[in-house]
Amino acid sequence: MSSASNVLAKARYECAKELKEVVLNNNIAPLITLSIVDLFIKLEQNLIKVDGTLYENIQQIIVDKLKKMTSDLMDDDELNGKAKAYMVLLLEIISHAKLVKGLEVPLKPLKTEKFTKFSIKLEQDKFAITKKGFTFLEKVTKIVKYEPEGTFLFRKLTSATSALLKQIVARYEISSGKEDSLSESDSKDFIIVDTLQ
Repeated sequence: MSSASNVLAKARYECAKELKEVVLNNNIAPLITLSIVDLFIKLEQNLIKVDGTLYENIQQIIVDKLKKMTSDLMDDDELNGKAKAYMVLLLEIISHAKLVKGLEVPLKPLKTEKFTKFSIKLEQDKFAITKKGFTFLEKVTKIVKYEPEGTFLFRKLTSATSALLKQIVARYEISSGKEDSLSESDSKDFIIVDTLQ
């Protein structure tokens, strides 16, 4: 492995660890878990199209979940800002955990003090939920069905996303050093987030 590949592999690994840390330390894993499930259900029911509106729809799913979880304690600007940041986390997770295909979201450092630009490549004709994605959907659906509320539900939802994050970290820890295939010139979509914390 070349020196540049070593640096890239280390950077991806550090970004994967940071993704895990941000999601778990901020207690947003249940929110992310439920948002992924809601997204997959709506995709399967053709209630969401895989086009330029996909990101808006994901953001709205997260806004709706935030409203339920926070009892409307945030104003609309704060809700939308958090939802946009959490959407990026969700997209990184479903892309790197391989819950979907046709979506590439390179891992980026998340703890920045300034605006962060995320390059996203969405191949509408190839986008689909993978077998692993359907397994995740089925697992979480069962959790919600049998544990409809309470601390145990919170722990189980956290555990579901935590397992995905651990897989992502492990994947890049033993990375082959292959470069992310997505560069900004390949990207079709960009999302700019002012803060992720």
